[in-house]
Amino acid sequence: MAFYICIHTDNNRNQLHVISMQAQNRALGSGRLVYQEIHENWQTASFRLRELQGYTRMQLERVIRRSNPNWLNLDLHPNLAAVYQPGAKFSPNVPNRTSFR
Repeated sequence: MAFYICIHTDNNRNQLHVISMQAQNRALGSGRLVYQEIHENWQTASFRLRELQGYTRMQLERVIRRSNPNWLNLDLHPNLAAVYQPGAKFSPNVPNRTSFR
């Protein structure tokens, strides 16, 4: 059974919601689906869910823009759906932009 990690937003992109669901509940999300990952078992899905829920808004926007730069609704464009690859390297750390002047 597949487990999905999804990020939904409202039409104005004011709020981001990170949720998880099973395959049969996939269509029950609210708002626009802008990002999704598919996991084979619940352990990896729950680990990734906790990881994404700990991200700041800027980090979540980076995750979304990497696979969906125009924030299209993936429910309407299923061929753009992102599939997370667990072995992929990703560093969500925001660089320190302090000035030394």
